Amino acid sequence: MLLLYASSAGALASLRLITFDLDDTLWPTGPVVRAANAKLALALGADEVDLQARLKDARSAGGPKPSYSEARIIAVESFLLERDPSGSRRAEAEGFFEMWLAERHAAAGRLLFEGAAEAVAAVRRDHPAAVLAAVTNGRGDPLAMPALAACFDFSVSAEDGGIYPERKPAAAPFLAALRRAGVQRPTPASWCHVGDDLINDVRAAKRLGAWSVWLARESGTEGQPASSPDDAAASSYWFSTMGEEEREARRKEAEAALGAADVTIADIRDLPEALSPASRRRGRECPFPGR
Repeated sequence: MLLLYASSAGALASLRLITFDLDDTLWPTGPVVRAANAKLALALGADEVDLQARLKDARSAGGPKPSYSEARIIAVESFLLERDPSGSRRAEAEGFFEMWLAERHAAAGRLLFEGAAEAVAAVRRDHPAAVLAAVTNGRGDPLAMPALAACFDFSVSAEDGGIYPERKPAAAPFLAALRRAGVQRPTPASWCHVGDDLINDVRAAKRLGAWSVWLARESGTEGQPASSPDDAAASSYWFSTMGEEEREARRKEAEAALGAADVTIADIRDLPEALSPASRRRGRECPFPGR
């Protein structure tokens, strides 16, 4: 069902950029990451919970926090060194990480939400002049997924060099996408962002000038607000690095962001209609911060 929270307008100028969140927008994060974790543990002959505890330790050590990608490599290397401390195991750990990442993409492809690939393809068809890009805090990449690759022009991850440690809701990942797409002064008429997170996606993109679409499923990511796909939930399969205080603060922040979306959909299959000219409205020009 499509819920419009903004006044409709006549036909608008063509969208120049449409950005998508990925985790819990196009596929369910929990099962995808669990599948990758299980394959990694099996290949190593390790315990999944132990590997995730090592990841948590790497993220919780003193000094600047490593990215989740780097922390996972550190976790695997520490396991390998315990088994054979004779020399550096960094290259081997990086190889296992690439295997984990490949399974993450394969699992995401298998577990795409019903109608997700078709909805993205329809958006691509309906907006031929627009650049389609992913803006994610995780390591998912639609260009590595056969069902989505043809629809996307590029992908920006907050794990990328030059962006980390700035993660959504920080502006840096969005600004990287805007610059790459050549959109210098974004407006709701030229840029739309689609995502499931009121803080990281809806409010963050809207503050930079986007027309925001909130995908508000009844069942979210195991009921937990997340700042990263690896923070999505605390379960027997992984440990969240988010403390209870921070988690509660994010719950309150999400409640405060209710109503921020320009349009709310309950199913990704409603997205093509949500992006139709009748559903959009023109907003004031919003330059990049500092300009």
